[in-house]
Amino acid sequence: MNELSRVLAALFPPDAPVLGKEKTDVSVVQEALAGVARRNGYIFAVLIAMIGILFVVDVSAVIWWSSQPSRAAAMIASSGITLPFLLYFLRDSWRTKVQADTLLVLAATLEPRVVRSVVKAFLDGLKAPDSKSRSRPVVKPA
Repeated sequence: MNELSRVLAALFPPDAPVLGKEKTDVSVVQEALAGVARRNGYIFAVLIAMIGILFVVDVSAVIWWSSQPSRAAAMIASSGITLPFLLYFLRDSWRTKVQADTLLVLAATLEPRVVRSVVKAFLDGLKAPDSKSRSRPVVKPA
């Protein structure tokens, strides 16, 4: 996610007006978003390959050290420690890729003036705290 927010912040600085007479160069936005999606697709493929390699190594360790269960258990435990981190990066990479693809489609279909406001709203959403930590507005009865 950090890469997507950095790319979007570079394209749309925080002090720029949200809607104005200035049109956004949609081709630049599309190239940047396509680069983010492509890069995260590569990262996603590498993470899938690493998970597959871990699985093969675990199965090989069980077969190879079937007479020494403690050694096989140590090998499986070491890969078990790595797996949650790989899954976290896999989820994060997939989320970023989907968000970049969504913005890419929006940038292609919306008017250039509207693209700026959509990207700014998206950036604000990336920086906003999660819904559990947001305080709810207090409504006073009339």
